[in-house]
Amino acid sequence: MPELDAALFETTGEQAHPNSIGKFLRKLGYTYKKDIGRHRTPACAGKETAR
Repeated sequence: MPELDAALFETTGEQAHPNSIGKFLRKLGYTYKKDIGRHRTPACAGKETAR
């Protein structure tokens, strides 16, 4: 968000708090959510898992 604040200040001369920028972007539908299932290592074949 600080980068967006700096770009906004350079183009318009207005400064905005990073939280305000984040709220505005979420209102427009821009969100970020981690993909938790993507970086898991596969289970080894032939080994039992701990329970």
